[in-house]
Amino acid sequence: MALQSSGTISLNQVNTELGINATSAISLGSSNVRSLAGVASGLIAMNHLYGKSRYTPGNVTYSVGNYSFTVPAGVNSINYIIVGGGGGGASSSGAGGGYGNRYGGGAGGGGGYYSSSVAVSPGQVLTLSVGGGGSGGVTSNLPFGDRSYGGPGGAGGTTIINGVASVTGGGGGATSWNGSSGSNSWAYGGAGGSPNGGAGGSVQNTTSPKAQTIGGASYSASWGKGGNGSIPSNTYNVGASSGYAGTTGLVYIYW
Repeated sequence: MALQSSGTISLNQVNTELGINATSAISLGSSNVRSLAGVASGLIAMNHLYGKSRYTPGNVTYSVGNYSFTVPAGVNSINYIIVGGGGGGASSSGAGGGYGNRYGGGAGGGGGYYSSSVAVSPGQVLTLSVGGGGSGGVTSNLPFGDRSYGGPGGAGGTTIINGVASVTGGGGGATSWNGSSGSNSWAYGGAGGSPNGGAGGSVQNTTSPKAQTIGGASYSASWGKGGNGSIPSNTYNVGASSGYAGTTGLVYIYW
């Protein structure tokens, strides 16, 4: 918050603007006061401090991992965007030989996301954790040599700014084939993270051609989006393939 632009400014107000104890001893000629006033040398007076602030706009971005953020001097409020990791898409499955069927996988749910602001104090430390994207499902080949089970996608990670906000990651997509012909078999998409994450796409694997499922929406395609499900081949005796990973979570802080 800037100092007032007219009237009397107290030394206590100057201390507060500098982010130090209001009653601390202070000299107008000290380097931090001169820096605030923009007067490097020579005569300095209280009116040189009119409208001055230590506040400097800035921002910081955090991807997957654990971090701490120290509130800069002169900052009393921060804005933030918080995004959970997107869920992974499931892999396809298939039966060769006499079956010749290929079954698509459900897509991952989008990570939850939220934006707001919060009051803070200069020097305050916020700890945070950013969730990763869920892994894509992997197909497991069966001993028969021409059949495979699909694998589910992994869940996206939760993202937290401790004491401020948290959002959950998207759920992983499900696979459908149960080892039979898969009649009326659905591969369901993962649930969207809370709040605001979109559910992943589902597919009924009796249709032909089989459509690829699309990952649930989140803050953006780069942050928190669910991974697409694998698209199976409609070609006889062609193997199944893996699902796609969800994109990572995010914490973006700006002031």
